[in-house]
Amino acid sequence: MPVNDPKVHNPFGVGYTTESRIVENESGLDLDVARNRVFKIINENKINPVTGTPVGFNIFPFYSQLLLAHPYEFAEHAVWVTRHDDDELFPAGKHTMQSLGGDGLASAIKRRQVDTATETSVRNQDIVIWHTFGSTHNPRIEDWPVMPVEKMDVGFKPVNFFTGNPGVDVSQSTQERNKSVLVQSSATESTSGCCKSRL
Repeated sequence: MPVNDPKVHNPFGVGYTTESRIVENESGLDLDVARNRVFKIINENKINPVTGTPVGFNIFPFYSQLLLAHPYEFAEHAVWVTRHDDDELFPAGKHTMQSLGGDGLASAIKRRQVDTATETSVRNQDIVIWHTFGSTHNPRIEDWPVMPVEKMDVGFKPVNFFTGNPGVDVSQSTQERNKSVLVQSSATESTSGCCKSRL
């Protein structure tokens, strides 16, 4: 977040702060492009010896609209965090297209919250992260007769996981080790047939 506090020495206006919040219970979470929200998965039981902070990974979600197709409750939020359950495999429920609703992530979380005997805390637990992103496609003429591509990126990056950059000590590539070979083209140009040069 930008530093807007006049008591903080920030003469060039480039200072900023970061905010971290711990997700305590199973829930759905939303993106915030204005704050460049990322999601950090940490292990509070494993502390980085250099930084003194828990080791973890950042998830950089794909920023897009949510799915427009309804009534799929799993699409209500971009990221869901739940406790691991061997029987919970499908965020929309087992029968996605035939479901009447009430069989997805949101309903499962609500059922566990109502059942006081069921633990819903995700802190220091074996968790599952579910990422939902919209793939609503507005057709264009270039998509006909075959749509070429729709790019979606999700990133994972270690945060205070290592004691330094793990790529620094990668040994230099040398001919002695990699034994690479330059292949010379020995093909002769065809003067007849399908492979005749048209230049």
